Amino acid sequence: MARTTQITREALVDAGVRLVLEKGLEALNARSLAAQAGCSIQPVFRNFGSMENLRAAVFRGLDAAYQSFIGARIDKADYLFTISLAHIALAQAQKNLFQAMFLTDEFGARTVEEIVQSSWNRETIDCTAAQYGLSLPKPYTATCAFTPSALRSACTPEPWCWSRKKPAPCCGARSSALQACRKRREES
Repeated sequence: MARTTQITREALVDAGVRLVLEKGLEALNARSLAAQAGCSIQPVFRNFGSMENLRAAVFRGLDAAYQSFIGARIDKADYLFTISLAHIALAQAQKNLFQAMFLTDEFGARTVEEIVQSSWNRETIDCTAAQYGLSLPKPYTATCAFTPSALRSACTPEPWCWSRKKPAPCCGARSSALQACRKRREES
């Protein structure tokens, strides 16, 4: 008798992530996942027990893909600006990932307070506060590695347009922030 190949949980999650990235979240079902993984639906249910468990595992895989995409594009010396551009790039380059992460109820709706208090958002808030010299009320304590003096020295002499990859005033707010940074540097 021929030996059957075991399809691992990790292989199914990887196939699920690829399926969502290629065809969108609505394509994620047992049959399409099995086809993507090159197996029957039996390994899907043997490994996960239910579609709910499968979707949760695929969403953890999608979250890892999201974190990798965004993390590769962030410059902590200009956190708010670069994380914003990273999300725009995500929406343009990975439409299905962006939709799964932000335009569905899969991750649950969050209030502004929940987002601000979330551990996954702490670094963004802390670095932005440090960069712009904002003080945060008590439970918000800065953990960012960038001190105001390090941020002053990290400022470029000209406003830098990341989309054009050359010096240019991208917007008034960014230019104003860099002018203020330059002024603080000159004063110190």
